Amino acid sequence: MASSSPWPKTIIHPFRGIPAETGRDTDFYGPYNKLLYHLFPADTNFIVFPGSYPPRHSSIANTPAGVEFTVLYNNSPVLLLQLSAPDLLRWPSARADVDTAARRRLRDLAPLCPLPKLYAVTAFGTKLRFYAATTGEGDVVDIDPPLMDRPRPAPGHGGLPPTPISPRSPTVPSVRISTVSNDSNASNFSVRSSDAVTIPLGRWNSDVLEDEGANLLKQAVAEIIARIYLADDYD
Repeated sequence: MASSSPWPKTIIHPFRGIPAETGRDTDFYGPYNKLLYHLFPADTNFIVFPGSYPPRHSSIANTPAGVEFTVLYNNSPVLLLQLSAPDLLRWPSARADVDTAARRRLRDLAPLCPLPKLYAVTAFGTKLRFYAATTGEGDVVDIDPPLMDRPRPAPGHGGLPPTPISPRSPTVPSVRISTVSNDSNASNFSVRSSDAVTIPLGRWNSDVLEDEGANLLKQAVAEIIARIYLADDYD
């Protein structure tokens, strides 16, 4: 019996045409744009806004510009997706740069998010890592998962803890992640600075084309919509 796909064929097909390990980041722009509009329909108040990150004036030295999709609801950010080429995943310096860029972006935008959490995804091709940022007192931004400088022996989740949902809201599972290993072909990537931490390769442990990765992304989107629904502001 053929296994069911986590996405419609019209979403899967554009991804399947890209070499899994040698595709360029630009190859994934269209497929991710289509996927995000599938999750956040164009006939609602959501807008999927593509742009480059970091911008040219960024202080993140030597970090190659990549695409960032910012999902806005009524012009406020609710989800970020930063995209890098799949062959960069094997390089510790690339993983550190991507992680640093995502955390800086979350610190910038979390105070503008209308929801309790601003979610973000970093993607090396189809391999995903999930983040969530909350703004505390004095605009202090807490980011989950926390920054780490070495693999920990504790259960290796790079993901997000459960988030309670009000009983009035739809039933929405929270986002959690488990780790698997991955590898890809080599590519040049500059070492950015001595403050780069070692992010284990397995932190990008789920694949958007497989059930686990697709379900985690769907759950994050469902929680965003549930929070907006609770605020009686969903169109």
